[in-house]
Amino acid sequence: MSSAKVRHPVRSQSKNSLLSSPWMLLGVGLVLIVGGLLVYAVGGQGAPAPAAGPSLTVSEGFLPSLSGALEESDGQVRLVNFWATWCPPCRAELPDLVGYYHDHADDGFLLVGVNSQESAAQVSAFLTAQGLDFPVVLDRDGTQMAPYGISGLPSSFLIGPDGQILQQWTGMINRDTLERTVTPLLAQ
Repeated sequence: MSSAKVRHPVRSQSKNSLLSSPWMLLGVGLVLIVGGLLVYAVGGQGAPAPAAGPSLTVSEGFLPSLSGALEESDGQVRLVNFWATWCPPCRAELPDLVGYYHDHADDGFLLVGVNSQESAAQVSAFLTAQGLDFPVVLDRDGTQMAPYGISGLPSSFLIGPDGQILQQWTGMINRDTLERTVTPLLAQ
């Protein structure tokens, strides 16, 4: 009888060869794809922001810059709302914000939306489909968010007639919050 060892093919595989298994490669590939989709969905930044094109005009419902929008509204109470079309809470709060804006524009209230890193075509199509009309600044590269220290959407800032930030909200706000917080400022 020979003393040679007979190796079983499954047992002779090294631990490193498991990674070359088709099932393992498929599993790793799926994890990477799902992870990439989650990053895209949560971050909303799956593709690089488009290069800045010509500024849109106010008559199209958009303003060219946040500073321009705020300078044009000196003396008014302003709500600056940072949002994106891919953000469900942003989409949910916009009807309340825009409704309040329309009801109180003659009282000295201005709503300025700052859309985060989306194209004019995306924003325009969304606003048209939702029947929403209010001034919007396109923040194509996220630079408008940086000075405010924004880390999540939606984020809103209430700015008094003197230009000072009076209140900040991270997350959704509703009509009741606006009535409680903003309306008393309009009566002054």
